[in-house]
Amino acid sequence: MGMGIHGGHRETSVFMHLRPHLVHLEKADRAVPEGLARNRHVRFGGLASFGWLSNDFGPHGHIGDPTGANVEEGKLLFETAVALLGEQMAEIAAFDFGRTTH
Repeated sequence: MGMGIHGGHRETSVFMHLRPHLVHLEKADRAVPEGLARNRHVRFGGLASFGWLSNDFGPHGHIGDPTGANVEEGKLLFETAVALLGEQMAEIAAFDFGRTTH
């Protein structure tokens, strides 16, 4: 899948599910900064964070490989995220703060 940081496989799949008319997969191209992908620590999701703009890695503003994106995976990713968010909100709503100590 490559790096799917912004406009990669997963985000594109979700948009294909939610707003298919906005996705033109025939225009998609792979934009994976290979040198960065080989790093052990200084990389996306690595131990060392760094500031970046999407156009630092290519002229089109995306980082990842959207070429294999598909509606089915987008639907699954979206529904899973919504279900997890619902569970998180339910836990927050049920949280008992108890007495404060200050």
